[in-house]
Amino acid sequence: PLLMNTRQVLRHRKFGFRAAVLGWERRPEVDVSGWDGVQGLPSGADQPFYRMVPDMGDCVGLLGGPRGVRYVAQENLEELPLSERAISHELLPHFFDGYDAASGTFLPVQQLRYWYSRDPLPDTGLAVLAAEQAAAALDKLSALLHSHALDARGAGLLE
Repeated sequence: PLLMNTRQVLRHRKFGFRAAVLGWERRPEVDVSGWDGVQGLPSGADQPFYRMVPDMGDCVGLLGGPRGVRYVAQENLEELPLSERAISHELLPHFFDGYDAASGTFLPVQQLRYWYSRDPLPDTGLAVLAAEQAAAALDKLSALLHSHALDARGAGLLE
């Protein structure tokens, strides 16, 4: 079963870097059986895998240099104390609308919230902001549709 969600910040058990979950697959989409991080795991490659944005400082300090998105087995992930969840990477703004320090979680961008709709949103100000943004977008859409309906009626298309 999937144990992690998009938005969470977790630590890689073997390599030590912290990273934010931006997506997941119930089973890996590529052959990972020969990867160092997978060999020796109880479930091997037969487990969920997570796409993650790592903390850049951790990459430099622990992995020897910058890294992009990582693909990590569920058994290699562990929870972090709240005080260790704030991370930074130039890719984070592409996948997340913000970070909530109170909960130590990120708010995924709208597309990720759609793709991973089973993942709960944090009960934070960021979730409220997302709901407000959605309501504002619906209001704009409603006004646009109303305007087009008036134009169509004026052109005799709705009679």
